[in-house]
Amino acid sequence: MLRSIFAASIVIICLGSADSAPAQNREGTYVYSIGDNASGEIKISTVDIRSFKFRIGIGSNNPACVGEFSNRAYWIAPNVAESQFSIHNNHSCRLIFVFSGNALVVKECECGNFHGASCDFEGTYSRTLRSAKSRKRP
Repeated sequence: MLRSIFAASIVIICLGSADSAPAQNREGTYVYSIGDNASGEIKISTVDIRSFKFRIGIGSNNPACVGEFSNRAYWIAPNVAESQFSIHNNHSCRLIFVFSGNALVVKECECGNFHGASCDFEGTYSRTLRSAKSRKRP
């Protein structure tokens, strides 16, 4: 099912969207890991109804590889957001975020200059639950 949601989202991205879509509460930390070798984390905070801020970081041990940056993503469908970032006019990165329940699928386009050659931001991240210490008390 997640694959079909992702495929439908890519169609939306390719065809474009005239208006930004309203956001749902997607704040939180999303993580993924591949054994002891590779891991990634995305922290998302809501900015407004049309966008959110995020920080993404990845790393692997064998071979050694890291990548990290922060930016803003804009809703293009109720469960899909897009972020575009460029530096030095020649290096750009486009991330697509597809949300489904507590899963977040990330697809990258042309982001090689933002991480090492042997790792990338792509993957399925899982939303983590807040610890008792981080919850606000009424």
